[in-house]
Amino acid sequence: MPRRHRSASNQGFLLVEAVLAAVVIGVGLALINQGLGNQLRAVRAAEEYQTLLSLAHSQLIELESNRLPPPAAGAGPDVPTDGVFERPYQAYRWRVEARAITTEDVPWVAATEITLLVDRQSPPAGPVRLKTVWPTSAVPDRWIQR
Repeated sequence: MPRRHRSASNQGFLLVEAVLAAVVIGVGLALINQGLGNQLRAVRAAEEYQTLLSLAHSQLIELESNRLPPPAAGAGPDVPTDGVFERPYQAYRWRVEARAITTEDVPWVAATEITLLVDRQSPPAGPVRLKTVWPTSAVPDRWIQR
């Protein structure tokens, strides 16, 4: 019976080829892992921004609903300019800034720009700023920066 000789293409993988394939697969998996890690960080950042935005919106609504008519004797209501949110958001804080708006075109209009800043104390997160305009009569005097 005649023996068949194997050709070079039928001898299987060499050790070098197997190691090279393992390296290529390892590099590919490392890149996939890095991409997934970046995506998870982006999702966490988006969730954090959404939390900050929701807290800022709810605090602005609360501030607007608590506006009182100006007192007759000049002593403004005791409305805080900063604070911390209740559980489970006690790591978040808010601060109000107010700036009188002056216009030369309409000097009889008394308006105040209200800025609400919300950020996280620990670990720190960039603040979210919401701005609105209120009539000056609805803004406590101690809020207005002069």
